[in-house]
Amino acid sequence: MKFDDDLLVERNKITDIHGGLIIGGVAALALVLWFLLSCWKWKRVLNFFHKGTAGARRFEYRDLATATKNFSDDNKLGEGAFGVVYRGYLKQLDREVAVKKIVNELNVGHKDFFTEVITISEARHKNLVKFYGWCIRGHSWNIIHFMCGWFWNTENKELFLVHELMKNGNLHEYLHNSEIAAVQSWPTSPFHEISGENELRLGNS
Repeated sequence: MKFDDDLLVERNKITDIHGGLIIGGVAALALVLWFLLSCWKWKRVLNFFHKGTAGARRFEYRDLATATKNFSDDNKLGEGAFGVVYRGYLKQLDREVAVKKIVNELNVGHKDFFTEVITISEARHKNLVKFYGWCIRGHSWNIIHFMCGWFWNTENKELFLVHELMKNGNLHEYLHNSEIAAVQSWPTSPFHEISGENELRLGNS
C-alpha cells in the first residue's frame, strides 16, 4: 500500500514537472514570437519615419534649439492658440525654416500626432507650405521602449513641426487669418487645429 502511495506521489510529481515544462515552453515561445514581431514592427516604424514620410524627417531637439538660438524671443515670429512659431536656420537643410513649438495642453495622443505627420507629409498643393519634418523632445527611439509601449506616449512631451519659412506676408496675420479654416480640405481633428494654422500658405494663392 505504501509502495502504491509512493508511486502515485512520484507520478504526480512527474505530471507536475511535465505540466510546468509545457507551460514554460509555451510562455517562452510566446515571448520569442512577441520579440520577433516587435522587431519586425520596429523595423517598419524606423523605415517609415526615416524614409517613408514623403521626404519629411525626424529632427533632433538639440538641432532645433541651435537653429532657433534656444527658442529665443528674438527669433519668435508669431504665436497662435496652440503654439509658437520661431525662425531658425537649420544647417542640415542649409536654409531658414519656421519651427512651430506645439502647446500640447490637450495631450494630443501619439496616434493622432504620428498619423497627422504622415498626412501633412503626403499633402501636395500649391497653397501648402512645404513640410520638412517633426520632433518630439524627450522621445526615446529604442526597441525596448517600443516593446513596452512607452515609445508611443507623447503625453507631457514637447512637439515640434518644421516648415518652409514663408517669405510672403506677415506670419502673425497668417497665424490668425480667419480664411485658413475655409482653405483646409482634410477632416478636422484636435491635431489639425494645432497643426493647421501653419500649414496653409496665403501668398501666391
